[in-house]
Parts: sequence; C-alpha cells; structure tokens
Amino acid sequence: MYRGVFGAKNVLALPLELLESQPDVFSGQIFDFMGLPAHPIESESRTNQGWGAVTVELYRATNGLVRSNPLGPQSSRAFKARQFIACKLDLIIPNAWNTRQEQRRRAFLKNCIGTTFSDSNDKTVRYAGSRS
Repeated sequence: MYRGVFGAKNVLALPLELLESQPDVFSGQIFDFMGLPAHPIESESRTNQGWGAVTVELYRATNGLVRSNPLGPQSSRAFKARQFIACKLDLIIPNAWNTRQEQRRRAFLKNCIGTTFSDSNDKTVRYAGSRS
C-alpha cells in the first residue's frame, strides 16, 4: 500500500521478528536504506522497559478509582501516588510472578484472537518481503 503511494524505493518494511532475533541486521538494513554507514547497537539491555505483567494488572485494577485530571495537564495527587506505588511495586514483584502472568495473558489473547489476523499478516509479509 505505502509502496504504491510513495514508491518502492521510498518505503522500507521490515518484520518485527527481525528486530527481535537480529537487532544488528535490522538496524543495518535501516541505515543502508537511508544511505548511512551501519551503526552497531551498543547495548543489549532494555533502556525503556515497561512494568511487569503483575504490576500492569494491578494498575489496571485501579483505573476506575484514580483518574488523571480531566481539566488539564496537571495530574491529581492520587494519580501521582498511584504511579509512584506502581513503580515501587514493580521493583519488588518476583520475576517468576510476572513471567507466569505474562504467559497467562498471552494464552488468553491467543485463545481469543486465534488466527484472526493470519491473512493480513501473510499479506504484510508478501508486501514487505520474506521473513528473515
């Protein structure tokens, strides 16, 4: 679709799986597409890692209780306190709990979604090229 609008030479589509499995190859293809020398990824660690699955579930459970300020950008004290507590909780919740909750969530979504997006995923692969 985008290649038809902007021209194939102006659009680069890469599979997300390539970023996950071979981040250096993924970034190298982007730099090459832009005509720049490859720049290796310096860190394997995640610098902007989100909360664990248990923290997210606990945070969601309080959505109806604490809300941001609907009248402007200033967050309420309760909203800020909830953020602070969630950040602190995330540091002490065992990784095994998060892993178990993440597995449950993925199984639930897989059961709900099934193969709903298989056709569109296959089309995306055909448009973007083969999976690496």
